[in-house]
Amino acid sequence: MQREKIFCLLLLSLAYLMVSPLIVKCSTNTEDLDLVLNKAENDIKTAYLAVLQAENAGGNVSHIVSRLRAAAGLLAEAQNAYKAGDYEDAYQYALNCSELLDGLVEDAEKIEIKAKQLHNSNFYLAVIESSIGLAAVILCGAIGWRFLRRWYFKRLLRMKPEAGEANEL
Repeated sequence: MQREKIFCLLLLSLAYLMVSPLIVKCSTNTEDLDLVLNKAENDIKTAYLAVLQAENAGGNVSHIVSRLRAAAGLLAEAQNAYKAGDYEDAYQYALNCSELLDGLVEDAEKIEIKAKQLHNSNFYLAVIESSIGLAAVILCGAIGWRFLRRWYFKRLLRMKPEAGEANEL
């Protein structure tokens, strides 16, 4: 009977040692994990919209898109780990996702502002160039008309018969 008690005690302690890592892993606060996952998802959405606006404004967002893709990959890993029950890894992936997205929205906004400024300056430059071109065409047309008119009247006067020649006949 003594041996059976010791064996039972040994078996229970062995079972406890095998299950204790699972208990520690599950001890991660799932509320905190849900908050971090939701924050990472919201950060991705916000960053995506900011990058989309910057791209629609005409900005070069290729380097930002690569960061956005990496963050989306981390979020996918976090969700996969969450579904698999690996809450520690899910928490770390979600935190890394949020950290990677820090400053991305501001970078996208800066690119959008620069693109809009470039668009405005290109518009004003086009208006100025068109105005100068139009003024040059009008000026050249006026000068050409003046010379053409003089040439035409000189030619017309040469073709006009003299008044004295008509009396002689």
